[in-house]
Amino acid sequence: MKLNPREQAVFDIIVKDIDNSDKPYSTLSNIDLGMKLNISPNITRDKVRKLVLKGALQRVEDFWTPEGKYYNRVLYKGK
Repeated sequence: MKLNPREQAVFDIIVKDIDNSDKPYSTLSNIDLGMKLNISPNITRDKVRKLVLKGALQRVEDFWTPEGKYYNRVLYKGK
């Protein structure tokens, strides 16, 4: 899978977040990702969408943890 530099940067931050967590998913929002990369949340959203389409990430919408915490979206590592 070929990623452009900005997609790779977004992917690396998400994977690092997953690796540093005890959960198999990342809860970083587009705003969080954008702030880390100094890019707009809209650009981040587009990059995440492309990573999902390419299979690098898997997205789950409307996610509830077993503890009852709600997340609009969580991201898992792709195949």
